[in-house]
Amino acid sequence: MIDIIHHPADSGWARQVKQNLATVEGDVTLVLLSTDAVDDRQVLEQLELALDAGRRIVPLLAEDARLPALIEHLEAVEPGDLDALVQRLADPEVSLPMRVHTPSLRASNRRAALVVLLLAGIMFVAALYGVGVLGIQYPHEEYDEVHERVVATRDAFIEEALPRGTGEAANFAVTAEAAATALRPLLIATATARAGN
Repeated sequence: MIDIIHHPADSGWARQVKQNLATVEGDVTLVLLSTDAVDDRQVLEQLELALDAGRRIVPLLAEDARLPALIEHLEAVEPGDLDALVQRLADPEVSLPMRVHTPSLRASNRRAALVVLLLAGIMFVAALYGVGVLGIQYPHEEYDEVHERVVATRDAFIEEALPRGTGEAANFAVTAEAAATALRPLLIATATARAGN
């Protein structure tokens, strides 16, 4: 269905466009933009509603008029170019609606952000209450068990990599270089401490 948004002063122009497009099929909203329409709040509100509804928009731009900021990314059709208009209406890929930040969409985004912020605040307060009042803590025993296994694995690697004689000590720099970056300082410090004893 072809909808036409226009200023009341452009009613004659809207009737003429409707008559010229009587045989044209399409699911689109035409916006007749004269100098009166561009500054009219009702026309802009209808345009916002069409954008929020995801309608395809095709602007018809009278001379000396400009495209409103909401649809300035669209290519306008001149009023006298009926062939171009019919072609635009027939092609579903032309003038596909873009997601435009209309005032209602911005308000919806603000409401969603407030809900997320409120939920995050509630979770933070609940966590503070759980830790401060209820005494909830991390599982010490489980953490200690995992930590002991990590330390034992690390110590076993270091013990295996330490030099056992003067021949291995001469090649220790290569061994240390081959060690994992996080373990390298511990390996070198352990070897240095044992050599000093």
